[in-house]
Amino acid sequence: MIKIFKSNRLSRLATLLSSQLDVSAKRDPFYAPSIVVPNLDTARWLQLTLAEEMGFAGNLNFMLPAEWQWKQVRKLYPDLPDKLPSDPEPIKWAIFEVLINEQEIKSFTMLSRFIRSQPPEMREEAAIQLAQQLALLFDQYLIYRPDMIIRWQNGDIGEGDEKWQARLWNILDKRWKAMRSNNLSLNKAELYRETLNSLNRGELKIDGPVYIFNPGLVAEPIVRMIANTGKQADLYICLVQPAEGIVEEDHPLIASLGREAQSIMQLYDIPGSVTVSDFSVENTLSHLEQIQNSIISNESSINIDVQNGNVTGVEIHSCHTPLREIETLHNSLMRLFENDDSLHPDDILVMTPDLKIYQSAIHAVFGSREEGLPEIPYHIGSTVFTGQNGLLRAFLHLLTLPESRYSFSAVMDFFMMEPVRTHFRVSESEASTLKSWMEQNNVYWGLDEAHRAEWGQPAEYLQTWQSALERGWLGQWIGAEEGETVGDTLLFSGVRTVSDQNTWAYFSNFLRQLGILRDEAKSKRSCLEWVDRIEKWPELFFPEESLQTADGLAIMRALDSLRESCGLAAGRTAIGYPTVRKEIENKLDQQASGTAVFTRGVAFSTMVPVRSIPSKVIALIGLNEGTFPRKPTSPDFDLMLQYPRPTDRNRKNEDRNLFLESILAAQKIHYCSFIGRSPVDNEPVPPSPILSDWIDFLSKASGLKTEKLVQNEPLTGFSPAAFVNGKSYSKLCYEVSRKIVEPLPFSSGLKTGNPLPSVNAPEFITIQDLVSFYSNPARTFLRNSFDAYLRDADEEKDEFSLSNLDRHLLFEKVFGWVLNGISDKKMNSMLLKSGILPAGWPGERILQDMEESVNATIQQIRDKGFTPGQHREELSVLIGDFTLTGSIQSYADQRFLDVNLSAKSGKSLIQSWIKYLFYSAHSDRKDDESYLLCEAKTGDPKWIRFEKPQNPQELLKKMVELYRDGLLLPEKFFPKTLYEYESNMPDEEKAFKKAKETFEGTGNRHSYPERDDLNITFLMGEDASFDSGFVTESYREIMQQMMKHTGEIK
Repeated sequence: MIKIFKSNRLSRLATLLSSQLDVSAKRDPFYAPSIVVPNLDTARWLQLTLAEEMGFAGNLNFMLPAEWQWKQVRKLYPDLPDKLPSDPEPIKWAIFEVLINEQEIKSFTMLSRFIRSQPPEMREEAAIQLAQQLALLFDQYLIYRPDMIIRWQNGDIGEGDEKWQARLWNILDKRWKAMRSNNLSLNKAELYRETLNSLNRGELKIDGPVYIFNPGLVAEPIVRMIANTGKQADLYICLVQPAEGIVEEDHPLIASLGREAQSIMQLYDIPGSVTVSDFSVENTLSHLEQIQNSIISNESSINIDVQNGNVTGVEIHSCHTPLREIETLHNSLMRLFENDDSLHPDDILVMTPDLKIYQSAIHAVFGSREEGLPEIPYHIGSTVFTGQNGLLRAFLHLLTLPESRYSFSAVMDFFMMEPVRTHFRVSESEASTLKSWMEQNNVYWGLDEAHRAEWGQPAEYLQTWQSALERGWLGQWIGAEEGETVGDTLLFSGVRTVSDQNTWAYFSNFLRQLGILRDEAKSKRSCLEWVDRIEKWPELFFPEESLQTADGLAIMRALDSLRESCGLAAGRTAIGYPTVRKEIENKLDQQASGTAVFTRGVAFSTMVPVRSIPSKVIALIGLNEGTFPRKPTSPDFDLMLQYPRPTDRNRKNEDRNLFLESILAAQKIHYCSFIGRSPVDNEPVPPSPILSDWIDFLSKASGLKTEKLVQNEPLTGFSPAAFVNGKSYSKLCYEVSRKIVEPLPFSSGLKTGNPLPSVNAPEFITIQDLVSFYSNPARTFLRNSFDAYLRDADEEKDEFSLSNLDRHLLFEKVFGWVLNGISDKKMNSMLLKSGILPAGWPGERILQDMEESVNATIQQIRDKGFTPGQHREELSVLIGDFTLTGSIQSYADQRFLDVNLSAKSGKSLIQSWIKYLFYSAHSDRKDDESYLLCEAKTGDPKWIRFEKPQNPQELLKKMVELYRDGLLLPEKFFPKTLYEYESNMPDEEKAFKKAKETFEGTGNRHSYPERDDLNITFLMGEDASFDSGFVTESYREIMQQMMKHTGEIK
């Protein structure tokens, strides 16, 4: 017996199904009924609904239509493997073998022409893409046209595109049959034919009643098999239908959106079946319910009595961006929750044609918490792996490395990922130290010189990973000190302790493994060989226990699936690494799909998985022109496209029917949004044609104009219009909007209020930290509070130039070498091999300039009667409740002499002044003065003398107190600006003018305003203005004390 239940509501069909299941349960309480559903989302919803209807919904066997079909096939062929040679992935690899074979491809003129038109290096990739497209076509033929496949195998191969496709199929089929001689050699079309014949003969046993719940437009061969089961067992089919009779397209929405519904009626018009109809209309309260009732009744026209200018139960929003769509949705849901206490987040279903576009916006809006606003729980039904311990992210990064240049950032980013450094037994702090070592070794890219040559660059050993390892290992073996050399190689002396040596060894092993991967990736191998090799890579870089996590198992499943597909295709052709890498990435991406969950808050899902599932609120977002209805992706030679059948799947008709079903499934609110305005010029953008039909219908039914039906949302959530034309729940957006509207002065930059939470002050402070703070308090605050490292262009480090810090370090090295009589040639050789200097002419030019600066400095020191030298001392001074530690360097033998290559300024002066205070605060120091040499190379050097203050410890104590305050709240101390101010006092007007020019600049292209420092700009905003608030007494006292003991000498 075949009984077909039809209704306009899925919930009503669930009730009818529950009554039939209840009858079956009374007959056999241990029977597990099979329920065929269109997707897992429907299965989950149906199980929850049946549990409410029956009190218990266990022991139910839900399966998809194709799954049920192949369950019957496996009854006849129990030894069939899970994956067959005629499945899509094995077909793809089998076709690839044909396309890549120069002899076989010649007989397929069109395919050969396409592949030969590609550049040689792209032909392999083009072949795999074409194979993928053909495999999907053949899979569709096997599902929708098995009779055509059988006809091909019987020699009837047709003409045109059908002819060459039939020939290609027959090649594949012959190979499969040559591999196996038993029933396992049958393809899916043959298996379907034999199973259907067995079913017709009554030889295939059907277990108990079969329940088909809202299957939608499935392949006709599957329906044929379903219908034949009704000859042996009770068959119950539940179908959602917009109206009881839709042969005549009376209702305008059925006429424009219901073509697929007609195809479904035709598909399930099974001879001998009994039809039970249960169509009902609701009490007309809202306009949405009136529209639903008119669809159910298939009325030719409908008039909605609109009194307040709104179509109740219907919302349509036009936005500028996907983010704004999600913000508008969130705000609308807040309003609905406020107006309806019975509404729960589980009652809301949000669908979109392309969920990936909206994922980040959904997390940004629904995942953010704002004080005073309730949190709306949500779930994204199709998303990427979260990445337990970052394993999947690390594996995907690993896959890209063998093809890369092994740049500094790519390698260090990978090494510092938690699974990687854990595997190599390196802590987070040790990894940071190691990164610093590699920066000091000036690594840029390339494992070694051979690797660089592979990229068409000079085979240069310098600045590669191998050159850094060599310098480090030699430094450890010899016990090198700073600046020591072996031959022409400058040794690296940073690795000192046993722990440091272990870290260096672990990293060396890590780079060795990367080298192995690079060598493997250069060869070509069969797909099976590639999988066998890549399967071992995780063991080389990740902890063993991490491979047992969800991410680790996902990686193994992807590799196993690829191995199985290639094995079934008997692929032996050698392919390049890029091809197999992309296949693995695609496998992992396919595993990322999920399903909607109806008990975890607002459910976000793609359009296709959810079909007619009722919800109080149904929201459709992203209904844009060009994206909905989705465009067909089939190639022109698709035979189903050339010779369609009424019951074939049609994406346009499917999306139109999905929209119609969403209207009927919405119990209270039907919500739509689209990108209706350009975010650039605010020009209108038309919506999806489907949404246009909906708007036109509403306009005709209500008499309202389009602009009254569509709510145009402001560009942003903090636009003033968001609060004038509607209600917003975000206090943060309101405050921003208020500041836009109100005539208040606005300034950019970081707004500061109370100091940051105080932490225990360190007992030890380094002199380098103190000097850095007084050079640029804004930089110190950002780095200490936010770990933010902003760099100006001249501070950036690249392969062909030096940063300011590198120049200072290079000056120290060259200064010592010149004093020790090292020749120019040897200096050049050592520096080039150290990687500090760029290779070639740029490096030679930098060294030449540096030598000129060093020689000029040495000469100036001698002219003043000092003996040039290099003396670095480690000092420690107890000052109050803290200890000031660090090292300082003098460039003369007799006294403390500091050298600064930059011009004389408040910044360079206070740097040296702090060093001298630290130097003179040590109890052993008897020097009454120190010196600073600036601008030695300019021809007009500046000599500055610092006299020893009476109590340097007390001055340092005050400076440290201000330093501690500056860690918690940004200080308005700008050394260059304040120095100019004090230098021109007591003339306050002139002092203010000079300070202002120093901070803001004079407009001269050679002036460098202090405010242009990136750290100061970030804190103060663009084009910040100097004001009297920058002149604070505490810092004036610091500057005055320095100037009191400072004098320029000729």
